[in-house]
Parts: sequence; structure tokens; C-alpha cells
Amino acid sequence: ETAAALLLVAGLAGAVVVSTRAMLSAQAARGEAELEAQRTTAMNNFLVETLRSADPRVGGRDVRVVDVLAQAAEKASTTFADQPRLEATMLETLGYTYAGLGQPQDGEPLLKRALELRVAALGPTHEDTLTAENQLIETQAGYEPLETIGPRFEDLYGRVEQYLPATHPLMMTMLNNMAYVYLTRGMQQEDVKSLERGTDFARRSLEVRVEVLGREAPDTRHARNSLAS
Repeated sequence: ETAAALLLVAGLAGAVVVSTRAMLSAQAARGEAELEAQRTTAMNNFLVETLRSADPRVGGRDVRVVDVLAQAAEKASTTFADQPRLEATMLETLGYTYAGLGQPQDGEPLLKRALELRVAALGPTHEDTLTAENQLIETQAGYEPLETIGPRFEDLYGRVEQYLPATHPLMMTMLNNMAYVYLTRGMQQEDVKSLERGTDFARRSLEVRVEVLGREAPDTRHARNSLAS
């Protein structure tokens, strides 16, 4: 009877531990969901205010997109002063928008600042930090020579390969970027080995997309076309 009682107590204790862990896990999930909702609301409010500033009745008749972006960049540092991750996200959005408008050099300082914030808040090997670094290099690739950009892509790829799984979205992006580096280098220098290595990266990019996204996903079809080219 004593042994049975001890087993019963041990079983109940185990159940309590499991139940407590489940409760704490659920609370943590709810807390993270609430935090994410607050972040989304803050971002939405900021974007609404930014778009309102483009109203001719507010900003004048000759409001330009780049002027709105510049104002938003200035406001981001004060609006999200105590929320570095939100500030980084906004700066990344604005920096990429500059690049989309054909003005990547104007977006570069924003992306650099976003990377600094990511490193300070999350550390240099966090996936968000590595992604921010890739965004910066991709933007700079629009106006800097391959001799400068290539080694930086290669260095980043080595760290992404070390710290992130092979199926991570950033890894898929990096495989594309490495294909670009080696194929461009091969064409510029008429180097067959670089062309072959670039083709290998393009093939790996396609294989990972097939595994993660499926054969008919848009990104997979794009990778297939790139490899064929």
C-alpha cells in the first residue's frame, strides 16, 4: 500500500509538472501574441500617419514619395525610441522602398541603422540580424562593384550556413545571391569554374525550394527559370 501510495504521489507530481509547463507555455504564447498585436498596431498607426502626411491638404500640392519617406525616417527614431525591433523593421521597410524607387543609396543609411539596432537587441547571429545584413548588402549591390559586394555575400553566406537550418528562408535567398556572385564573376572574368559553381548554387536553390515550397510555387518556378538561364 505504501509503495502504491508513493507511485500515486509521484504520478500526481508528474502530472502537476506537465500541467504547469503547459500552462506556462500557453501563457507565454498568449503574451507573445499580445506583444505582436501591439507591435502591429503601432506599425499600422505609424504608417497611417505617414500616408496622411502625403495628403495635399496637409503636405502641400507637390508632395513627393521621397519626401514622405524622409519624414517617416526622421519620425521613426523618436516614435520607436524604446522599441528598437520596431524601429528596425520600419527602417528596413523605408530603406527597401527607396531601393524600389531607384534610389538605393538614400536607403542605405536606414538599412545600416536597422542592422545596428538588430545587433544590439538580438545579437549578431540571430536570424533577423542576418536577414537585415543581407538586405543591406542586396541594396548596396545596386551601385557597388562585385569586387566589393562578392566577398561580403560570401562571408554572410558562411555565417547563415553555420547558424540557420538549410531550409530557412534566408538560406534560400543566400543561395540565389551566391549564384549571382559566381555567375557574374564567371561572365566578367570568363572563368568556367566560377560559372560552374554559380550553376551549382542555382541548382541547390531550386532543390531547397522544391522541398520547402513545392514544385509549383511561384518562387520555385522562378528558381527553375534562373537555373535554366
